[in-house]
Amino acid sequence: MIFWGFVMWFVGAVAGIMALLVGAQGISEGLTHHGWHYFAHLVDPAHLTAKKIVFVVGILLVIVGLIVFFIGRAKARRTGDDGKAGAGAIKYWRDMKGEYKKITWPTFKSVVKNTGITLIMCALVAVFIIVVDLGLSALVDLFLSLK
Repeated sequence: MIFWGFVMWFVGAVAGIMALLVGAQGISEGLTHHGWHYFAHLVDPAHLTAKKIVFVVGILLVIVGLIVFFIGRAKARRTGDDGKAGAGAIKYWRDMKGEYKKITWPTFKSVVKNTGITLIMCALVAVFIIVVDLGLSALVDLFLSLK
């Protein structure tokens, strides 16, 4: 729970900072023209933009992330798992590294063969779609000309 709280906080902070940097001029103009009433315009549908949505979502993620983080810390302290917060993540990465070593990678020859088969199949499907489209277009033209 601590980990996900931190992740939500980090993603929200990054999104909020990026939206703030992208829309910094608009925010500063809004604050100078409208004062603190600018924040009332932040959620007004008439003044809603994608930058404002990203900014608000980022701020909400930061708030929720911090709440989840601190709830997780409180639970960890109560159960005595305070020092083991990152142990699960370390075990996950070790296990992933072990599984990564077990992968059997294809040879260059098989990659070239499979790529060729894929390209040929894409071309055949494209030709099939073109033929069906032309046939249906001719059929529609025929029906429309039967007045």
